[in-house]
Amino acid sequence: MLQANAWTNADEAYDYTGRLPTELPDKQCYGLGALYRLYRTSEGWLFLACPFEREWQALCDALKKPDWASDERFSSSMARVEHEKELAEAIAKVFATRTADHWEELLAGVGVACVRADRDVGSFLEEHPQAAANQMVVEVDSPRFGKHLRHGAIVSFCAAMGRFAHGAFPGEHTERLMRELGYTDEQIGDLRTRGIIHWEEVRRLPSAR
Repeated sequence: MLQANAWTNADEAYDYTGRLPTELPDKQCYGLGALYRLYRTSEGWLFLACPFEREWQALCDALKKPDWASDERFSSSMARVEHEKELAEAIAKVFATRTADHWEELLAGVGVACVRADRDVGSFLEEHPQAAANQMVVEVDSPRFGKHLRHGAIVSFCAAMGRFAHGAFPGEHTERLMRELGYTDEQIGDLRTRGIIHWEEVRRLPSAR
């Protein structure tokens, strides 16, 4: 788990000379910049991810804004960063004219990454073929609640299968650990009777499947 978290957050987990500071979202938490952020549309929210030059050109063409590409404020990646506020405002005005579904279909069709960002995440994780293929959720069997869905692995390894289980109940592993330490059942029972150790008696709910 520690290694997976270090890999996922590598920008912060490792320090070295010359490491660039971690990018942080704006105060509204819309995103990291004009070309990587949330935008409100006429209906719904859209997330735009357009970090590469070829995508920027495709975005200008799709939005029918060729003048953006030649505008000195936006003609290079450095210029776009310097004039990020103006660019975000310009893009926001365009996106506000149509729905998020319209922009997603239009821009994705020309190779610009964007997606409607206000859909029900639960239904996506449970039903979308991509989520299923990536095992973003998996089914587990709880002693109390029965079968239910939980999140899958953040990182997958080809030589080590993930292990997924229900959330642990208070003291669920106490008996097993005590036996591994060499305590007999009589000793464990005595310690529990005296309140030194404890575990919850878990019973399956009648409604559990």
